[in-house]
Amino acid sequence: MNLDKNTFVKHIRLWQILLATLYAIFIVGCANVSPESISFSQSKQQLKQAYKQHNFHTEFYCGVEFDIDTLKILESNSRHIESNSTAEVSLSDFNGFQAKGEGSLLNANDRALSAESAKITKETTQGYTPRKPFTSKGKANVRAKRIEFEHIMPAHRFGGQLECWQKGGRKACANDENFRKIEAEKRNLVPAIGEINADRSNFAYAESKNVPQGQYGKCNAYTDFKNKRFYPRDEVKGIIARIYLYMAKQYKITLTQEEQSLMESWDKAYPPTEYEMRLLQTQGF
Repeated sequence: MNLDKNTFVKHIRLWQILLATLYAIFIVGCANVSPESISFSQSKQQLKQAYKQHNFHTEFYCGVEFDIDTLKILESNSRHIESNSTAEVSLSDFNGFQAKGEGSLLNANDRALSAESAKITKETTQGYTPRKPFTSKGKANVRAKRIEFEHIMPAHRFGGQLECWQKGGRKACANDENFRKIEAEKRNLVPAIGEINADRSNFAYAESKNVPQGQYGKCNAYTDFKNKRFYPRDEVKGIIARIYLYMAKQYKITLTQEEQSLMESWDKAYPPTEYEMRLLQTQGF
């Protein structure tokens, strides 16, 4: 078949356009199927392995100790833990998270860490008392004895802005790639007592000078079911704030004026502690 010069040039251009289009489709497809994307279930498994690697076993809301292998709350009142070199932490090792003031805000339930020692001595009182030790059917409340992975910014909060959530809540977002990515964000996951994880639900964090005590024994956390508010202990308020601010920035989530004000206040009032440094290690930061 004989082609004149003009026809030949037109064919070449058509092929160029076709190849360019196919290449663009390929690039977009690769972007939408990132090899780094993992599920919520995979994130939990990775965090559990990280807890083992970094010898991390202090729960978030009450500061109780848990077994790294079984994720069960320990019954003993004291432990002496031999750590390997990966468990040693110095605040100076974490750029951008340097604590301010004289020492840290650790309480009796937090780990006494030293970057100069290969041993970590832990003296703790398991002061948590289940709010409901038994279910309505008279069975032991298993969630009061185990550790679960709690979303600091709840799914209702980060999912509520998505179109899939408007169509049917969390179930409708189960196959939404954007939702699954945010749901699996390890920076937003902490080890929490199952009962408190269930009680807190999707309640907003709050602060008050007159928070009732004793709802969970000696654990200084309180769930206000009537007003749908959750009051965390002082030792984790700064961590909560920095996670919230990270999530808002990373995933373009618009915080309410109340949320923004509270988180900025907690961020300034409660600087990073050794516990937060350890938590960041397990989260990959």
